[in-house]
Amino acid sequence: MASVLGLAVVVGLWGIWVFESRSAGKDDANTGEFSYQLTRKPGEGPADVIVMCDEDVMSAAGDAFAKWLKLEGIPLKAPGGVMLISRLNDVTLDSSLKPLQRALVEVLKRYSPRRVVLVAHTYCIYYDTVAAWNDDLAKVRQRQIADMRASMSVLREWFPRAEISGYLAEEDANHKLVFHSATKVGL
Repeated sequence: MASVLGLAVVVGLWGIWVFESRSAGKDDANTGEFSYQLTRKPGEGPADVIVMCDEDVMSAAGDAFAKWLKLEGIPLKAPGGVMLISRLNDVTLDSSLKPLQRALVEVLKRYSPRRVVLVAHTYCIYYDTVAAWNDDLAKVRQRQIADMRASMSVLREWFPRAEISGYLAEEDANHKLVFHSATKVGL
């Protein structure tokens, strides 16, 4: 009896595998082409996007923050994050960051999210490097705020119906990363 039941389970699983593989993919032997039915419809993308720096300090903290905001979408993590959107026409942006910038812009435009959250953070290696080149470390925070303002303006122009918000994540005295709303930091 157990062997009959085992055989029935194996045959059932094999049948599911055969029928599933036939429904998803199709090999047209006459043309030599293969097709696969997509589950996502064109224009059906993430409802929300969070744009942040890809530094380690933002990894777990950024994911937890996105969960706290109840974002239903994808995190876009790129060096400097907000800097890439704010500096679209800036010829001083390092050329190695231009492909990332274009990819970030393409993802945003392709999915037309209903909500975009921008996050900058203190001690960002990219902002600190630019400040060091300009011998202007004292103004890093002001540059981040200015970039946040510029990025929010660009995104509001691109997505007039989307909710655009920004946050500055700053480390406090207790070694916590506190996410301050852009409205609280002067935006």
